Amino acid sequence: MTAPLTCIYVTDRTFLACTCFSVRTLIVNATIPLTVHILHTGIDREAIAEAEGYLRPAIGTGTEVVFTEMPPAEFSGLPKPQSLPSSSYGRLLVHKILPDLEGRVLYLDGDTLVDLDVAPLAVFDLDGAAVGAVVDVGRILAGRREEAQRRLGLGSDGDYFNSGVLLIDWEKWRELEIGERCLSALMETPARFIQGDQCALNLMCHQQWAKLDPAWNYQPADVLFDDRDRAIFHFLGGRKPWVPGHLRHPARFVLRYREMYQSSPWADAYHFGPGGFYLCASGARDIVRAGKDVLSRRYWRNKKRYELFRSR
Repeated sequence: MTAPLTCIYVTDRTFLACTCFSVRTLIVNATIPLTVHILHTGIDREAIAEAEGYLRPAIGTGTEVVFTEMPPAEFSGLPKPQSLPSSSYGRLLVHKILPDLEGRVLYLDGDTLVDLDVAPLAVFDLDGAAVGAVVDVGRILAGRREEAQRRLGLGSDGDYFNSGVLLIDWEKWRELEIGERCLSALMETPARFIQGDQCALNLMCHQQWAKLDPAWNYQPADVLFDDRDRAIFHFLGGRKPWVPGHLRHPARFVLRYREMYQSSPWADAYHFGPGGFYLCASGARDIVRAGKDVLSRRYWRNKKRYELFRSR
């Protein structure tokens, strides 16, 4: 029998809906028992009840979804993330919030859609590493990986991973005190970590992480240059496919989020309009911008970089 898997999300009120969409896609595609912990902050009991009601029909035998509040005091002293909610630090607090956790753990950001069965990750060989992750492709294409590694004192030794999907050997994580050390470093020298807790994790897991196939954390650059149908799609960055007027992501994701919202408790909070995203003025501007991107030197330069990177 395939081993069960513990999955963890962290969220706040703003990201609750998209997190629930991710959880639902996770559990409907899984062929193994899952225990899904949704750690949250700033969400009232009524909103949690709505989320539980939305997820309940998708929960199969052997799978459990548990909501747990993160005490605000746990975030005291941590620097405010530049472009992320403070709740994102929750993945560094798991050892405090869930002290009895053990075995294999899969952490996922809420801005993901899971179109893969995660069963292989329950038995994936990390070869002694504490964490399995996927390289941050966007940071490489933007030329910012070297800056991040320089500030962290890592030089050019090794790749910089994206922390939106992490496969964790929990015993090794606890042994190396990764969460505790990340929190301490963020409070002591916040200027070093230009990507907040992601940089801290790259520092503490240096030479202690294993590369996963890109399908387990498929990022916008992947979708742009080499799209596929089955993956954990990660909509990292500020422009989300559920935000009206943004065409950074393919139309199929925009339409999919629209359908999910329309059949969820949060339908009234999101106004897409009868014509969808593409009829609004900002959508029209993005169509023009997207066309310019494809015709630009930057697009073809990044396409070449991407192909070279993925061929390594």
